[in-house]
Amino acid sequence: MKTIARGAGTAGSRAAPAQAGNNDKKIGVRLDNADTIVKEGKKFKRYKLQVNKGAENPTLKGLADKNSHEM
Repeated sequence: MKTIARGAGTAGSRAAPAQAGNNDKKIGVRLDNADTIVKEGKKFKRYKLQVNKGAENPTLKGLADKNSHEM
């Protein structure tokens, strides 16, 4: 498994990919930081998959235009 996001990150902030160049258009989705939970004494970070409104992919763009926070 490859690590693509790490660190504490404030809930609601971007975790990955970096907001640089045309990442938002090309990739079409991103991970946002969510809350941290504790399960059986271990901390786990939650992430939220967010569709980018500027996505090149017409399906993703359509979903984001409806409600990007619903995904």
